[in-house]
Amino acid sequence: MVPQNNQDQNVLGPWKEWAKYIIAEIERLTTFTIDLAQGAILNRKETDAQLLLFQQKLTETIINANIAVAKEITELKVEIAVLKTKAALWGAIGATIPVVIGIIVELLRKK
Repeated sequence: MVPQNNQDQNVLGPWKEWAKYIIAEIERLTTFTIDLAQGAILNRKETDAQLLLFQQKLTETIINANIAVAKEITELKVEIAVLKTKAALWGAIGATIPVVIGIIVELLRKK
């Protein structure tokens, strides 16, 4: 609506100031929104970088843990093999003792 005369301009006076205020607020909020969006983008990039670093460290930790467990399993297998060998040896010795005693007893009976 275009003012027709001075009376209309007087009526628009307070509204004109209000319109300037509204436009200034819109510009301020637009700038704020743009700044906020740019900050969110930067923050997202930082978060993504931190997440990637965390994933790499976690993967490295899991791999190291798997290597340690595999090493421990290998050591346990070796220990089990040694124990089986010792058990077999002691079993053979244990079985030999009664046989030797039996042979000695038989030899002593024959004399």
